[in-house]
Amino acid sequence: MTPTYRCVALAALLACMPVLAQTPANDSLADATRRAIESNPEVTARLNSVRASIDAIDVARGGRLPKVDAEATTGRTDDRISTRTPQSASLDRNGVALTITQLLWDGNSLSQQISRLDHDRQARWFELLDTTEQTALEVVRAYIDVMRMRKLVDLAEDSYVQHKYVFQQIQSRVRAGVGRGVDLEQAGARLALSESNLTTETANLHDVVARYMRLVGEAPSPRPGRPAALGSGLPASGPQAMMMALRNNPAISATIATLRSARAQGKERESAFLPRVEAKVRAGSGRNFDGVPDQKHDVNAEITLNWNLFNGGSDQARVRQQAHLMNQATDLRDKACRDAPQTAAIAFNDAATPTDWSTPSSS
Repeated sequence: MTPTYRCVALAALLACMPVLAQTPANDSLADATRRAIESNPEVTARLNSVRASIDAIDVARGGRLPKVDAEATTGRTDDRISTRTPQSASLDRNGVALTITQLLWDGNSLSQQISRLDHDRQARWFELLDTTEQTALEVVRAYIDVMRMRKLVDLAEDSYVQHKYVFQQIQSRVRAGVGRGVDLEQAGARLALSESNLTTETANLHDVVARYMRLVGEAPSPRPGRPAALGSGLPASGPQAMMMALRNNPAISATIATLRSARAQGKERESAFLPRVEAKVRAGSGRNFDGVPDQKHDVNAEITLNWNLFNGGSDQARVRQQAHLMNQATDLRDKACRDAPQTAAIAFNDAATPTDWSTPSSS
């Protein structure tokens, strides 16, 4: 088994693992990420795409094997022959036949089709890896956002309680005639601000919890475990991080496989200008078989060559179309090669720069 197929088998095994949506949420970040990868529809959709691409290769490989067709016919033939002495004849006929057709050569169209589908399979596999990594990253962000926003809500609640207590104390002093009204107004403004902060932080917490549930499929644990430091394993410098992104980014690998698939399809299109050679064997029996009077058995063996000489210009148009699609695939590959280093450089800089924890990250 090749490494790629081995990876596909592992991914299929991962998808077949039971989803833990009905079990209590675990406190660790690793478990939340695992549950998200197991149950997230985007990941499972990519996995099904990989499986479908493998089956597509098997479909194409079937063209290398013989095709066997069975037929049964019954009917009546009425013939009128126009000669000096017109004649007419009627013939009842029936029979069964078996035809075996073997492709001998098709201008390498089938080989290029299998190559194209194999590159498609690789592209779907790298897209699965990319979606899995992106999902895991979003789960880590949502997990940390939930922890941070819960802490901010607790701080906002404590601030509101403290400001309300101070406001009530000043209000009592003012009513007793031993406090100043300006102090009461100032305390009231601070109380309103703390109440507004509490409302804002509560809304932010609601948003990040909703995002967590969308990714993981269940509500976060009331007491999530604090994740380990995320800075371990980072590259030593920004340029090194960019080079690692170019070498290991699955999105880039997916675009490269897509470009190779487009090139193979271009060669497949060109095979339409070449002949197609097939070997056929047909054997059958019946009464007046194939409309021949008194014929009971018939066996034919032949090699046929079919060469399309004109197809209305459709084949030339398909070749031009595929050339543009190859250019498009090349542009998408170049775009991915630009985007990945940029993303890596920004992420490395964010990891090395103190983060403002007062606001949640965007999804």
